[in-house]
Amino acid sequence: MTTRRQALAILVSAPSAGWVNAATLDQASIQALEARIAEYEALMLSGEIASVLDYLPPPLLKEIARPGGMDVSEFRGKVATLFDGLSKDSDFGEIEFSFGLEDAVFETSHTGRAFAIMHSTLVMPGMGETQTPIVALVEAETWYLGRIESPMHEILLGDVYPDLADVNLWR
Repeated sequence: MTTRRQALAILVSAPSAGWVNAATLDQASIQALEARIAEYEALMLSGEIASVLDYLPPPLLKEIARPGGMDVSEFRGKVATLFDGLSKDSDFGEIEFSFGLEDAVFETSHTGRAFAIMHSTLVMPGMGETQTPIVALVEAETWYLGRIESPMHEILLGDVYPDLADVNLWR
């Protein structure tokens, strides 16, 4: 069963200019990342939180679905149902969400994977404000962004991407 907290463990992906390391990020890669950040923010601000599942990296989405005994398609359906129910039963009011490259720190893992650490702010009326790190990484010519809300999310990220297991995301 997907909990509300698990459903909010949102990750997004975007096309990049290809495999790069942090030292050689080109303008096209950065522009692809900036465009995807804008799309992600728009989804969050419009309350279409379940829609960002379309951007989850396939290996991570598969790993999130696995403990529930679901395949990816079933998991997507359950999360969509959960958020549809939440949006019908609750008025979250105006959601505020933001993150960007302004404070990003770009690095390269020991395997050569480029990644960045950014910070996001989410404000939901009645639920308060949360500030969490977002890790951005390039894999197979795709940027992935992961909002890390808890140590459990860090562990999951490290299980799927072992070269990021020891990265300090809470800088």
